[in-house]
Parts: sequence; structure tokens; C-alpha cells
Amino acid sequence: MRKRSFLCVALTTVFLFCLTACSGSVQNVDTAKVSESAQPETAKDSGSDEYIVLKLYTHYDSGDTNKRVEYCTEKVQEKYPNVSFEIDPYQQDGGQSIKARAATGDLPDILFLNDGSILPLAKSGSILTLDDYIEKNDYTSGLSQSAIDNCLYSSDGHIYQFPVNGVQPYLWYYNKDLFDQYNVKVPENFDELLTAIQTFRDNDIIPMALFAKEPWVSGTFFDAFAMKEAPGGLKALSEGTAKASDEGYKKAIHKMKQAIDAGIFQQGVTNADFDTAFALFSSGKAAMFQNGGWCITDINKQMDDNVDYFDSYPTNDADYTDNNGCFAGGGNAEGYGVAANTADPELAMDVAALFAKAQAEYDYVKNGLVNAPFNTENLIPEVELPDMSKKMGKQLSEMKFTSKNVEMISNREFGTAFPEELQKFIVGESEEDFIKAVDALVEKAGGQ
Repeated sequence: MRKRSFLCVALTTVFLFCLTACSGSVQNVDTAKVSESAQPETAKDSGSDEYIVLKLYTHYDSGDTNKRVEYCTEKVQEKYPNVSFEIDPYQQDGGQSIKARAATGDLPDILFLNDGSILPLAKSGSILTLDDYIEKNDYTSGLSQSAIDNCLYSSDGHIYQFPVNGVQPYLWYYNKDLFDQYNVKVPENFDELLTAIQTFRDNDIIPMALFAKEPWVSGTFFDAFAMKEAPGGLKALSEGTAKASDEGYKKAIHKMKQAIDAGIFQQGVTNADFDTAFALFSSGKAAMFQNGGWCITDINKQMDDNVDYFDSYPTNDADYTDNNGCFAGGGNAEGYGVAANTADPELAMDVAALFAKAQAEYDYVKNGLVNAPFNTENLIPEVELPDMSKKMGKQLSEMKFTSKNVEMISNREFGTAFPEELQKFIVGESEEDFIKAVDALVEKAGGQ
């Protein structure tokens, strides 16, 4: 199952994509043997006979992601047949582990980065700027304009990653059969959402399955309410330009509290991972589910045409639709960067660029994701695009992305502390205490 949350496995052996002249096969190789034989200090060009092992920090598990990594490895080896990767599985911890490793000089050569981790690593000199490489190789000529505008540059005006995604919304999915079975109107506003929650609860159906163990998920749920009243959402709070006690935020928080108290979530929601929440939704035990647009193909595989997403979050008042185009998500600087301590920066940059493009290509061709950052005119998806993908492709230009994913917020003190406060609220903290806590956090960390 392809998902944003990936299994972080404790590895006793290193997964190494060892190249062969014809197969690009995958083997498990003892770390010591790799260190003795690879010696990646030299042999940068594709004509070299010496193997080069680059450490790669990326999403990797036993599902679709390992196939994607293998696909990308083969694409890299078309130019660099002497290059292979030592895989370091991405940790879904808000960037904490990679920043700790940077402090000790222990960064992989190439690493998956997002807005939340880029600036701290850049400020510490742990990753390289890619501006010169981008210009020298005319890299932007292959990118879509929306990717250039929204997904390439960091807030300091520099480029630190080769993007793998274009603009990406976070969606509320719903089980069409359950809504039909219990005669529930697809909600278009908050009152209708409350009615849906109550009806499903009366029939022992979980209204929404959420994997709130991951910080970005609960943060996205917050923005689904906040952006309807205050479009700046989490981003404005993190920048110190808004407070939770502002009228719009207070109204949104009150609605959240009503939905939580009405029983919108499953038991143990703050400890639930993706697999747990998705199993509830795909098995018909939950009526709604929140995740990104990247999940459309996998959801469709599990549920066929029995699933759709709301055209707008049903969190607004019935008579107020001004902000109905607001969606959490959007464009983020998210892709592959290069560590400053890599032995051969020129090689690592070129390999990272190739790998990023191959990953975006794989997601489009193999999974039918419509938000690729590159021009896809000459690519043909191998899967039939689900109706939801076609719908999202048409709707993207009308969506407004005015906030930021909590893990993409450059203010990491706020981005780390806010989800902790939000978890308390989800499990029963009062509106008043939550608002006070967030205001105190904004006062302390906002604008950093």
C-alpha cells in the first residue's frame, strides 16, 4: 500500500541496490563489505569501472515504495551503471532524527527533504544549494510552471531539493455506499457534517478514521476547519501574524470541538497509524478518511468506484462559502537534496536530479498521480486514471493553498509543539485551555 506514512524498519542488514550489467538486481549486503569494497571517493563518470555506493535517505518499505526505488535506481544506472545505493529508510518523525544526525555530520549523500527540514539543515551548512546546478543544466525547462512557482524554491530564495511532487491537496474521502445505505446527504456545510456524524454514530459506523499518530494528519484536520474562517491557517499562527484567540480561529476551534465531542473519530485516534485507519475506512467500518491526493489510486484499488472526496471541506457555515476553495496542502519544497559532506558533490547532484525525475515519472506512469512536477505529455499512464484523479486534475487550478502542512512549516519550534497541543485537544482538552496553550506557543515561537 502506497501511503505517506511508511514503515520505518530496524535494519540489521543494509538494503543495497547492487548493480549488475543486465539486471539491476536487489541484494542484502553486509555493511562492512560495502565499506571495504565500494570506496566511493573516486570514479565519477559513467565510464568508470569502479563501483560507487551512495547513501540514500528515502521512503522505503515492503510495499510499492521499494518497487519505486528499484525503478529509480535502474533509471540512474542508465547514465551511471557504476552507481548503487545504500538505502537508509526515511523516518516519519517531523525531521527530528535527520537534524540530529546532521549535528554529528552523519548525513546520507542524498536525502529526501521537505520545507520543515530544509532551512534548519541549510542554516547549519549541512546541505548544498543547488542554484548553480539548476541554472547550468537548464533544469527548470522540464518543470511545470506551477512546480517552479510553488515547489522549487525555499523561503530564503534558494533551491535545496529536486522536486518530486507538484501541487498536492489533502482531501476528505468518503464511502459512497455507506452514505447511500444510511440515507446521509453528502455534507456541504458544518451543520450537515454534524448530522452525518450523528447518523453514523447511531448506526455504529465510525464517522471518520484518522491516523492522528502522525503530526501532519491532525494538523491538516485543524486546517480543514481553520482555513474556512481564517485562510492563513497554521501558517499564519507559525508566523506570529495570528492567534488562536482571534475570532475566526475561535469559531473554527469551537466547530472542531463540536465534531470531536459528537464522536467523529475512532477510539485511540491519536495512537492510530495509517494502516489502522485505512483498514477501518476500506472495510466499511468508517465513513470518511483524510489523506492526500497521492492516495487516490490506492484507495480506488481497494474500493473501486465506491469512494469519492468532498469538493470542499464541509466545515463552513451554510450561508458562507467565500473560502470553500481553500485546501490544506499545496505546493511545498519537497524532494531530494545533497549533503554537504558527500565525497563528490557534482556526482551526487546529478544522481539526485535523475532519481527525483524518475520517482515523479514512476508515480505518474505506474500509479496515475496527476500532480507530477515535470511535463508529462510524452508519458502514458499504465493504469486507468480513477474518476477522482480526473476530477482532481481539473479542480487543482481552482484550489487555494494559503496555509502550510505542520511538517513543512519552516518554524520548527512551532511545527513540533503545535501537534502536541492539538493531540491534547483531540482527546478531551477544553476549547479555552487549547486556545490559551496555542496563544502561548505563538507568543513564544511564532514568527521564528
